[in-house]
Amino acid sequence: YERMRADGIAPDVFTYNTLVSRAEDYATAKEWYERMRADGIDPNVVTYNTLVSRAEDYATAKEWYERMRADGIDPDKLTTGALFAKDLSATTADELLNWYWSQGYRKGEPMQTAISSFRKAKRHDEAFRIALHYPYLQAAHRLFRQRPVDVIRYFKGVLYDQPDHPDVHYAPGVALMEMGENAEAEGHLRLALETATQEKRRSHIDARLCKLNCER
Repeated sequence: YERMRADGIAPDVFTYNTLVSRAEDYATAKEWYERMRADGIDPNVVTYNTLVSRAEDYATAKEWYERMRADGIDPDKLTTGALFAKDLSATTADELLNWYWSQGYRKGEPMQTAISSFRKAKRHDEAFRIALHYPYLQAAHRLFRQRPVDVIRYFKGVLYDQPDHPDVHYAPGVALMEMGENAEAEGHLRLALETATQEKRRSHIDARLCKLNCER
């Protein structure tokens, strides 16, 4: 970088992205970002993805995510994946979901990482909360198989406290299928089909019911 400057060659966004990525720690990466802005060079998605990834905690990573959006740059799956890979011990599943949905996103793929992060932190009820809304994800399926008793206890608690929750039968139906409890799973899935309003959800439930009937 210094030799480049000495030769009269102006660094560009690719130069600064490399420096942000290669910095020895987060503080130095942030300094390179600030020098980049001072140089009149606009960051891009790669810049922000790197800073989200290098941030020392979830709150700081989320600040970069929000700054990225304020700069008119759309986050991609790498951005959200890096964000939810942080230690989530300082937040809850509901806080995470409400924030994510407030950004205008509903895609399930980033929730794979969120489920895994809560599970690694041994905050299983928070992982169950994410899985309640996204039971079709592979990370949710692993959770169902690994902690079947706790999962069903949690879902029964939701059923008791929030009987009108839109996923209150769909999620346990999927979980019970993963556990091999097909008869009980079918009962939940049929109830879920009765209340499903979205065509995509209905198709998913129909496919699972078809699979159950084919396995008999």
